[in-house]
Amino acid sequence: MAFSRERLELRHFEVQLLYDAAFLFWGIGGVLAERWAHGPRFGAYSLNFDRLLLTKAAGDNTVVGACGLKASAFSSEEEGASIRQSERFALQWLDDCIKVLQPQHITRVYVKIIYSYPVQARDRIASTLFNEYPGLREFPVSDYKEVQPGITFHARSEGGPHDDLATGTFGLYGSDQVSSLFQSTRPDEGPALGLVYDLGRNFSGSKAGHAAAGTLLRDVIDQAKRDSWDLVTKNLMRVINRVGA
Repeated sequence: MAFSRERLELRHFEVQLLYDAAFLFWGIGGVLAERWAHGPRFGAYSLNFDRLLLTKAAGDNTVVGACGLKASAFSSEEEGASIRQSERFALQWLDDCIKVLQPQHITRVYVKIIYSYPVQARDRIASTLFNEYPGLREFPVSDYKEVQPGITFHARSEGGPHDDLATGTFGLYGSDQVSSLFQSTRPDEGPALGLVYDLGRNFSGSKAGHAAAGTLLRDVIDQAKRDSWDLVTKNLMRVINRVGA
């Protein structure tokens, strides 16, 4: 069976905004809780001395919004959510955090995207991965009962007012690895071919403040979306089409 777009799932979408301490957080964090904690995205919240945390429900981490003294974040592992929907909610949440906090110096924007493609022919997928990436055979795996092959790369670019650091991991994962990859688990989670891509943009040499935060967020999200989809089309699709999983 050839690659099917319908079987490819956005399994995790995460955006973090880091900044120098925003002291306006003290005293008005409740504004965000009042605005967001009554649904439909969030239904539970906790507030401590330096962070507001909203979740879909108590103990449910499929959707999480965080707002803090030095960082704010949004992550979604909601089943069936598209990358466009997840991006929209992330930007809505972080735009509100920016309005409340008004950080004076943005230091970093980080985006993490995980695509997952369920497979049944795990042994054939593993064999194809070894054939596609022969260097994997150089690792000593004879002492292990099971091997889930994959590759990882790290990339860096420098120039202008920021530096980009990216990491990509592509390979098989099993049900025993789900808890280390995701914030939420599903009872029927089985083996899958996954792509994990994260991109961090550092602004240590610039003085970007809250007025530019929205633009910075959207630029990094757009770059991460392009990069991750490029990796899906050049690697994941190719392996699936070779195996017919």
